[in-house]
Amino acid sequence: LGALLERYQDRARQMLDEHLAGCESLEALRDGLEKTSRSWFAMHREEPLWRHVFAGLLGSSELQQRDLADTRASAARIAAAILAVAPDADAGAVERSSLLINHLFIAAMQLALAEPTAEAQEALFESWLAMAGGELARVLEGSSD
Repeated sequence: LGALLERYQDRARQMLDEHLAGCESLEALRDGLEKTSRSWFAMHREEPLWRHVFAGLLGSSELQQRDLADTRASAARIAAAILAVAPDADAGAVERSSLLINHLFIAAMQLALAEPTAEAQEALFESWLAMAGGELARVLEGSSD
């Protein structure tokens, strides 16, 4: 289970790096984050094994800690990318929101994967995406591009 988790985390980091590379404006960053989210969602849906990985995380405090550390590291990368294009944003708020958005993504994917139909899964993902976009807009309110 630990090896599967590591493989998943490596793929997720690659996607994040790929989609955030070269973002030089808030609009490009928003697009990159949406592409990352859609790629992550597709990855979860394509491999039903992730349902079991998520279930296994619940039974292992060590794996939970590893996953949380990876979530924090990804959130820090997202926050750094945001602050690079919005240097006047409140760094603490950006960091907190990045962590919250990233952590809630994982919870949303666990919930979506439990849904019996692709339509229900997609609806939950789109709801999470709208919520994350709203939080990002809130934290960047007043920041200039």
